[in-house]
Amino acid sequence: MYLPQQYQPTQYQPNQLLSAALKEAGLDPATVDDVVDRLKDDEFKAATDLMLLVLDSEEAAGHVTAFDPATHEPRRLHSILYGGAASTEGKLVAFNFTQAFKETFFPIAGLVVTFIVTGHLGPGNVPHAAAALKSFWNNLVVLRPPQDDNAIAAARAVGTLAMRATHAYSELAPSTADIASETGLSGPELTAALQRLCDVKVLANAEWAGQHGDYAEPGNRWHLTT
Repeated sequence: MYLPQQYQPTQYQPNQLLSAALKEAGLDPATVDDVVDRLKDDEFKAATDLMLLVLDSEEAAGHVTAFDPATHEPRRLHSILYGGAASTEGKLVAFNFTQAFKETFFPIAGLVVTFIVTGHLGPGNVPHAAAALKSFWNNLVVLRPPQDDNAIAAARAVGTLAMRATHAYSELAPSTADIASETGLSGPELTAALQRLCDVKVLANAEWAGQHGDYAEPGNRWHLTT
């Protein structure tokens, strides 16, 4: 099958999406394996379906396509998502992403998993999680490189730090100082990035360490929006 040059094939089984996204976010393999292993079977299935939900919405926009690598026949992500357990178990799917989408999706893919794993998969909570994830994703994709590079870096840092906290059984939200250390951004750069993330409702303040609304305070704590 001929693939346009702007498409870069990446082959995953659907059940590999969570691990792949976390590794793309920069988490070390041991942390990724631990976080994924802690998910119960039904939580893992729900989380995978939520990841496919994001990709399904982008398929309609022409940013991603899927096909069977054995036959090169196209596969609709919608059918994978809603085709029942048999559609996602043990079947290899090749995802083709436009280069532009790779440049925007993969740097923030780990945030999607962070959003899913940190508190959105309680019993009977999947419909709410799906609706919340759609809203979160719509806010997230407003960010565009290069003008939002610092905001994207800060958002990725919050996601990475949150997953590390989960790995360490900690519920403490990352601080401004933590994010600065993770990103290497200067004070003014990080302040502007945090304000941008709050403006587009990707990030919310968990605790003001000093004066309310002082984004430059190193002790402020942040979490992804829910």
